[in-house]
Amino acid sequence: NGEIAVVDRHGGRVLLLDAEGDVVGSGARRGREPGLLYHPTTITRLPDGRLVVSDQGNSRVQIFRRSDRRSGR
Repeated sequence: NGEIAVVDRHGGRVLLLDAEGDVVGSGARRGREPGLLYHPTTITRLPDGRLVVSDQGNSRVQIFRRSDRRSGR
């Protein structure tokens, strides 16, 4: 869909950017609990659209799926 996913290492989150570089979405928050990120370093998009995020601060890899709050998914 043309979106680019990037990690905000110090903010502990994932940002979705459009083709112009404008933020169109964000996910996760900074923290140490499951589902939260603490110094994410790399991100990869899987063929099914899920995002794999390497989280150095938590010494783990987490997988996220996109949810669209407008449609309830």
